[in-house]
Amino acid sequence: MKKILAVLFAAFLLYVGAAALPQTLTSVSKAVREEGFEIAAVRNAVDGAYADMLPVAGDWIASKGAYINLHGWMAGNMGQRVMNEVIKLNNGWLYRQKEKAPEEYLRKSATSIQGLSERANGQYLYVQTPPKLSKYENQLPSGIEDADNPELDFLLACLAEYGVETMDFRDILHDAGIGLYGALYQTDHHWTPETGFFAAIAIAQRLCGRWGIQADVPAMDFANYEIETYPRWHMGSEGIRVGRYFSGVIDDYHLITPRFDTRIQNMETGKTGDFTETLVDRSFLQTFNVWDRMTYDGVYGRSFGWYRNLSEDAIPKKILLVTDSMGTVVAPFLILTFQEVYTAWRITDELLDDFAPDMIVEIRHPIYVTKTSVYLPFTQPLLP
Repeated sequence: MKKILAVLFAAFLLYVGAAALPQTLTSVSKAVREEGFEIAAVRNAVDGAYADMLPVAGDWIASKGAYINLHGWMAGNMGQRVMNEVIKLNNGWLYRQKEKAPEEYLRKSATSIQGLSERANGQYLYVQTPPKLSKYENQLPSGIEDADNPELDFLLACLAEYGVETMDFRDILHDAGIGLYGALYQTDHHWTPETGFFAAIAIAQRLCGRWGIQADVPAMDFANYEIETYPRWHMGSEGIRVGRYFSGVIDDYHLITPRFDTRIQNMETGKTGDFTETLVDRSFLQTFNVWDRMTYDGVYGRSFGWYRNLSEDAIPKKILLVTDSMGTVVAPFLILTFQEVYTAWRITDELLDDFAPDMIVEIRHPIYVTKTSVYLPFTQPLLP
């Protein structure tokens, strides 16, 4: 059966690859000229040309999505575990491997984080989100090593050495009895809105403990929320690279909204509304298109910016949340908990001076602190 599939797929690649043939030949001949007949060089040239063929193939057939789905179906039936840089873990979750980061770079990232903590006079909390690989449960196929967790261990050890307060959600989720793979989407590197809520409340509890505040607000109790389920609605970034048949699943999406009354003011526009009116964009939940819709980023994407919680129950503190997309499903619940929250991708001195936060909370996906030349620009302007 596998031989038949291989022949069929090879024929398909020949058909759609005709348009990319000149580029493939150019890449291979260049590799031969520069590297001789080294197998590795020729293989890399072919791999690069194949990656470039993806958009070309999309023009030859009905859609790029159809091409990816067909490729993924063939690859899955042939027992392939890696496709388009995405690894299918033993439990079926998809993981995109990145290049290893040298310790020198990890220490530079830690130094930059330390600089921001010092700029905030210690009123700073660094939150490390988990990679797609659990350090407590090895799900990698045989022969592939986990680079993410050792790198994060090293980074967090550096931060401890530098006296930076941290929260490591690899351990926090595990200690709470929450399995990592249930906390993340199967086709995406992001955590779910439920996990985002859990993270927001864990952060709020840590900050209230630091300030000696006994916090008992409706926003911190999950029983005060309702969940709307959109079955098979979200295909994450890993899933889009391999298609639904290689992944075997399209994730459900859950919209979490409060049952209690809310009044939130957008400080940039002056408009006031309830939680859903102010922070939720339901347009991403109206029409299903797994290839074009970025549900995770879109539904709660409005939470970036400056908001004031007008509820009398709000904890009277100002939080500056600097984050990548992992904060998208954390920010809405911090906004419901604290009096003022400003969520931003980057920090500037002007923002710090204008907003004057009581605490800076930085939430980062591992790639932003372990991938070369990604993290440093976020805080470089604040360093001496």
